[in-house]
Amino acid sequence: MSNNDLKDSSSELPLILVRPTLIIYNSKAELLLVRHNDDLWGLPGGLLEPGESIEDAIRREVMQELEISVENLIEFRTFSDSRFYITSETGQKTHYVAVTYITNQFTGSIRPDEFEVLEYRYFKPKDLPENIVEMIRIILDEFIDSEQYKSI
Repeated sequence: MSNNDLKDSSSELPLILVRPTLIIYNSKAELLLVRHNDDLWGLPGGLLEPGESIEDAIRREVMQELEISVENLIEFRTFSDSRFYITSETGQKTHYVAVTYITNQFTGSIRPDEFEVLEYRYFKPKDLPENIVEMIRIILDEFIDSEQYKSI
């Protein structure tokens, strides 16, 4: 596809967003979830900014949302299949690329920013809340079934 073809079809192309995501777990193998201001639970993370590495984006987002510094980030998996292609109520098509890392190491005391994140809580996998962002539910289900989770 040429640049002119791309410009002509740009209004039809989906928005592609890279979403660095972090799964934080504790010594009891519980998973940290954050409740956003839309009352849905999710994982710490956000969107990649131009020129930023995935790891730096995770560190920035977690610091903004929870005021902690995360360490020892281990890549879990990148999710980008059709389950991550969404059409909004306004018709905007967005294809998310969720690059997911895990860690159990951070410094500082968790303090939600109370703007994006209203609260946080650790959950056992069997006790996860129902109101979880759909994409995050997919990520969590795959993590819970993974060898990485079974080995913690």
